[in-house]
Amino acid sequence: MTSLAVAERTPDRQVIIIDDDVAVLASLEAMFAARDYEVRAFDSAAGFLEDLPNLSPACIVTDLRMPGMNGVSLLDRLKGEVGMSWPVIIISGHAGSFDVAAAKQAGAADLLIKPFAPQQLLAMVESALAGDGGDDARAQTDGACPTAGSGI
Repeated sequence: MTSLAVAERTPDRQVIIIDDDVAVLASLEAMFAARDYEVRAFDSAAGFLEDLPNLSPACIVTDLRMPGMNGVSLLDRLKGEVGMSWPVIIISGHAGSFDVAAAKQAGAADLLIKPFAPQQLLAMVESALAGDGGDDARAQTDGACPTAGSGI
């Protein structure tokens, strides 16, 4: 018999996911919800920004390459115009050295290359929410070497 009890969700267990790929969005939303995170999901940076005044502090997991506003541009806007200090983890199908540098310059807590093990992202989010994330992006590639100019 399955237990219906759900752990109390606290502000330190909130995640916002932004990705234009609905399959990735649904997968990540389910993964975090299954681990008792409060999750808000958006299919665009514009949709997230529109709802921003209604959101509580959280760790943001955003795709790097999206139509309209990409993940680094979103991070620039959040840090610059809005003055937000929420941790941001950028995920990407491929990231070149330029993308890693841009994410680092923008203040990303981490950069994770797809495909990745779910435990990698969970560990990054837990670290970021605990305040262990730095202001420098560390590309996590599972041994893959990103190359400059690769499409994401």
